[in-house]
Amino acid sequence: MSKKILSLDLGITSLGYSVLDEKENDRYLLLDYGVNMFDAPYDKEGNSKKLLHSKSISTSNLYNLRKKRKKELAKLFEDFKLGKNSS
Repeated sequence: MSKKILSLDLGITSLGYSVLDEKENDRYLLLDYGVNMFDAPYDKEGNSKKLLHSKSISTSNLYNLRKKRKKELAKLFEDFKLGKNSS
């Protein structure tokens, strides 16, 4: 029984692949190959897209953490009967 082998070449702006079929005596048959090209990992000003993505995620996480802290603080006030609605 022959064995199929997938080989990958991961680059910054490309992904190359090949599929080989292993025959007897260390011989191989190339079944398929190709390359997918991507945009450069930089925007028009030369800033890294990964850096821009990281900043966006960081801002989103900070916003969500602040929102969570406000809810937890409101719950704490409610538990100790502090604030507007306490009697």
